[in-house]
Amino acid sequence: MRRLASLLSIFAALSTGCEQQNPALVAPGETPVAATTVIPAQAAQIIGVEATLDRATLTAAQETTIVARIRLDASAIKLAHRPSVDLGLVIDTSGSMVGKPIEEARAAALALLAGLRDGDRLSVVTFDSKATTLVAPFVVDRSKLGPVKAALESMTAQGTTDLAAGLALAIGQSMSGGAADTVRRVVVLGDGVPNDPSPIPQLVAQYKSYGIAISTLGFGLEYDEVLLAGLAQGTGGRFHRIDSGESIATAFSDEVMRIERAVASTVMVRVQPGPGVTIRRVFGHPSAPDASRAHSVQLGDLAEGQRQEIFVEMTVSAHRSGATVELFDAIVSYDDRTAGAGRL
Repeated sequence: MRRLASLLSIFAALSTGCEQQNPALVAPGETPVAATTVIPAQAAQIIGVEATLDRATLTAAQETTIVARIRLDASAIKLAHRPSVDLGLVIDTSGSMVGKPIEEARAAALALLAGLRDGDRLSVVTFDSKATTLVAPFVVDRSKLGPVKAALESMTAQGTTDLAAGLALAIGQSMSGGAADTVRRVVVLGDGVPNDPSPIPQLVAQYKSYGIAISTLGFGLEYDEVLLAGLAQGTGGRFHRIDSGESIATAFSDEVMRIERAVASTVMVRVQPGPGVTIRRVFGHPSAPDASRAHSVQLGDLAEGQRQEIFVEMTVSAHRSGATVELFDAIVSYDDRTAGAGRL
């Protein structure tokens, strides 16, 4: 009952708000009627939702394009317990990593290992001309990390860049065990352009279907920023550009801390357009309409106090002057990480 009520509370609040506060239609030449465009909603006090529009009125008797911003704010809730983390590292060890880059990658992996807690799960995959399991999935026991540290310190740079093979191997490692309520994440570190990017969209779809977010850290002069950002956006992770002088270890640490503070995971926003409304695109996110014309966007995890925004472009068909238009419902669903309440 609680799960259903939490979901419907968003649906009802946004539906009612749309009926009362949507833009009014005015005929050409008439003075626009002011309209409130903020539609607040709350879901079990974990995620706050707000929708705003790029205009207050629509012009009657013609099709209009509008952009809606849907903003999600995670509450600053103190977690009763920290969920276990299943972390897969995917590290570029190709020839372009020779020298300082591979040294920094070793240091970053060791620093990350030091930040994990007993009971967390870790695996490490490296990729150059082929993908290799450097550290098989294991449950962290801080008294027995010697062999893992030795494996991380043994990383060397050679060969070309088969990123697709690294991602394919990592998804198998991540799905090979762990508790049902574990927060699963893969972090990719790379400084180059992959040999063959063509298999990557299918791999992104696999990660998304399993609810595993990929966070990517790009550094150096020649990495494919569009591809790495797309990996993150397509799965609900984050893309981090490591600028000159910035520590890879610090970026790794920040990412892990964010995972540890997750209050909601596998966050999904489903935008259902109203009559005569067509969603054209969701900026920065791959999406396609389902049988009911709705678009769904996966956002991964939300940490305490974190904000996520999506921008939706839609067209509204012509209506008569004075009509009120039902634009859309936004339905947010997620796995609760604050009290183990399941899917809300």
